[in-house]
Amino acid sequence: MIELIIFSLFNLTAILMSNYCIKKKILLNQSGEKHQQFVEKSQVPLIGGIYFLISFIYILDSLNNYFLILFAGSIFLVGLYSDLNLIRSPKKRFFIQCMIVLFFIYFLGLKIISTRVEFLDKILDFKIFNLLFILFCLTVLINGTNFIDGLNGLVIGYYLILTLIMLRLNFFENLNFSIFQVSIIINTFFIMFFMNLKKILFLGDSGSYLIGLIFGILLISHQQNFNTVSPYFVVLLFWYPCFENLFSIIRKFNFKRSPIMPDNEHLHQVLFFYIKKKFSLSDLISNNISTIIVLLFTFLTLHLGSLDIYSTKLQLSLILIFSIVYFISYIKLISFKKNFLK
Repeated sequence: MIELIIFSLFNLTAILMSNYCIKKKILLNQSGEKHQQFVEKSQVPLIGGIYFLISFIYILDSLNNYFLILFAGSIFLVGLYSDLNLIRSPKKRFFIQCMIVLFFIYFLGLKIISTRVEFLDKILDFKIFNLLFILFCLTVLINGTNFIDGLNGLVIGYYLILTLIMLRLNFFENLNFSIFQVSIIINTFFIMFFMNLKKILFLGDSGSYLIGLIFGILLISHQQNFNTVSPYFVVLLFWYPCFENLFSIIRKFNFKRSPIMPDNEHLHQVLFFYIKKKFSLSDLISNNISTIIVLLFTFLTLHLGSLDIYSTKLQLSLILIFSIVYFISYIKLISFKKNFLK
């Protein structure tokens, strides 16, 4: 009964906060970067991060993990300042991210135990290189998660799938999460997904940064304690946002653009453009179809990987297949967009 009251208060708070932000014209997607308005033209508050943070603080407080609460809160604030346009420079945001992540992974004692590549493992035996490698992985994941937050429901749906797979494989149990605590995470994602579609809230940079960071830390911690699981299964779980980020950097370098500046040419965005123009559909329908296509493909990939989480060969094969499918799809979709706009 108490849990039901808590969830009801969370939801009521989110609705009231949404109405307040619209009334006061603060934290709205229309006041942010142009890429935040790619699909949605109406004013929607970027308060998803606040909603998720409140839910997760409730979980972490019961785990007495106050240091992780501080870590999550710090990266959330960077995203919040970005959403409020108080940190406009992508370079400043990235620098602050790096400083925060580096500081906390050191004090949390996070470590990559093995990559199953002998020469790389020897390098990672040096603490400084291990720290820098984790820093690289987490910043790529955090910003990659933000990059794929261009369609309604995409990030929330992706991490909901990831949560369900982690639950099925008992990862949360290994991390000392109770069934009730896991149910909070799942219910939070379901409610956020509904609110996202109903335009009550969007994640914003704060929500994307926070979700990417939390799940990155959880899976690195799990791998640190249960390293019989192939490290490439963890790579596979995060492959879509990370590959989106790395591919975007390469793409922008190729066209002599700043790799940290946002644009509207990510895979989900060119897929949305293709579906909308090819079939003359509305923004809402095009968004939903695009989101479903990406989520179905990622679910299939992650599910196949979860069938044998100890097999490095399987994980690397799926990563290769995913990369090839992504690359071919992107080339065809971006070609369609360029030809259409001629």
